[in-house]
Amino acid sequence: RKESSAASDVYKRQVVPFAGESNCLSNFYPCEINIFGLKHRSAEHAYQYVKAMRSGDIPRATEIQSAKSALDAKKIGNMVTPSPSFTDNQVTLMTEIIEAKASQVPSFSEFL
Repeated sequence: RKESSAASDVYKRQVVPFAGESNCLSNFYPCEINIFGLKHRSAEHAYQYVKAMRSGDIPRATEIQSAKSALDAKKIGNMVTPSPSFTDNQVTLMTEIIEAKASQVPSFSEFL
């Protein structure tokens, strides 16, 4: 299906590329997020922490919580076998994390 030029222009204006810990839109952006009863160092920390907890991997959840960077948290989280509870709800989980980030991290909410 071929889009009209006007529709294509609107789409291009809505897409904002981002990557890495220096961009506030990234899950790797260092920021304090209070969610799930804990303070997390980034959205990625929160996501990987819940993945480990729901999978019953308490030692890795603890490692994720103390990981120095979001990349470290992701590397630890990659060693966790996700449970069905996590897999079935990961979109809802990330939505909750992003909403918490929007309400708690001024640079993120201002950009939005």
